[in-house]
Amino acid sequence: MKEIEAYFIDLDGTYVDIGHKNVSSANKQSVRQALKQGKKVIFATGRNMTINTMWIINSTNVKDAIFMNGAIIMMDGKIVKESRISSAAVNALNDYFIKTKPFVVLNSLIKKWVHTGKYYLYPLFFLIGTKILPMKALNTFYPVVHKYNIFSFSKKKIQKIVSDLKALNLDISIATSYKDRVIEITSKEASKGLAIEYVLQKYQIDKENAVHIGDSLNDYSAKNYVGKLIAMSDSNESFLKLVDYVGPNHKKSGVAKIIKNNEFYAKIK
Repeated sequence: MKEIEAYFIDLDGTYVDIGHKNVSSANKQSVRQALKQGKKVIFATGRNMTINTMWIINSTNVKDAIFMNGAIIMMDGKIVKESRISSAAVNALNDYFIKTKPFVVLNSLIKKWVHTGKYYLYPLFFLIGTKILPMKALNTFYPVVHKYNIFSFSKKKIQKIVSDLKALNLDISIATSYKDRVIEITSKEASKGLAIEYVLQKYQIDKENAVHIGDSLNDYSAKNYVGKLIAMSDSNESFLKLVDYVGPNHKKSGVAKIIKNNEFYAKIK
């Protein structure tokens, strides 16, 4: 492939390689080195702009990021594009979730609200300092919703919810992550792929000179918007079958090994 000018890098399961909040020095150094070489590094994540997420991004002087699977795009430290889920879609989704009672997290720019009908979870979330709301509170007016996260340990339940959501024919994008145990819902105009296209156009970089590194099916939307789509070896099994190249395990500085390994470029020409 052509010389890489832009790296789009997912956070959880990819760049974040120490627990769920920390990044190895090798991964950080590889990003700093890429920036020093004049390349663009853009973090592309399903997270919103929480303090921890911004700390991870700012620790390497990266100024560009895609949040909530494309619902928010930040370039040069400023929000340049925002895609909200329409009020009609929010109302329809809330009605469905009130009836089915899954574990739901609504996300806005920096805030999130947790809803569940499973009352036995309330003490657990109280202990970790997270306020949990009943399902009926979904009827509360949310002025802005950028993203929903739906959680379940049952992959069959996740598949059923995805099928139901598609049948609603709403203007939304649906993707799965965390080994198919999480559903991520955004506006139809918001996906990592569309956000990548936007950023590349603004920076006047040919898509063939860009790669995206990720680990789940919400990264698959980048497939036709970059030269190569790369998966960590411990990625979602369905995702591994769809990518152009499989890199190392994300743990122990997997991203750094991809960025720094010169043999990598030869393998994907």
